[in-house]
Amino acid sequence: MRPFLLFRKNHRGFTLVEVLAVVSILAIVVAAFAPNLRAVYENYQAKTGARQIASDLRYAQQMAILNNKEWKAEFDLNRSTYRLYELDASKQPADPANPQKYIERELEKGIIVEVALGTRNDLVYNPDGSVEANGRITVKSLGGDYRYKVVITPGTGRVRVERVQ
Repeated sequence: MRPFLLFRKNHRGFTLVEVLAVVSILAIVVAAFAPNLRAVYENYQAKTGARQIASDLRYAQQMAILNNKEWKAEFDLNRSTYRLYELDASKQPADPANPQKYIERELEKGIIVEVALGTRNDLVYNPDGSVEANGRITVKSLGGDYRYKVVITPGTGRVRVERVQ
């Protein structure tokens, strides 16, 4: 048995030139793809914002059907927020302290939201899940290159997200 197997003559590591070659190739690849990362991130922000709004609108519709009560979605673009809440008999928020009946969210950072919901910036789900006015919420990146529409179908209240080309 040989006691010094770790110090064999044919044991080799990487040379400094090989390590520098690999690092320089990686640097070139990163430099080539770095400008695209911003575009990917902007698209992600716009898509995530649209999906969050659509998800919350679907929640309001489901709660209206489940509890047989009207639910309202109200957008405040000056404060970059929107609220979803159950309406009581006097058309006011039923219980603002109850997180199951009153939700307030901030809009995603890095996006611009345009709301076209009838004559105001709100939408009311009836107890059967329908809405009376059609609506469209456009979510776009700050650069404006990426746009998504949240479309609310009148009558059925169906909510869907579409990419705007």
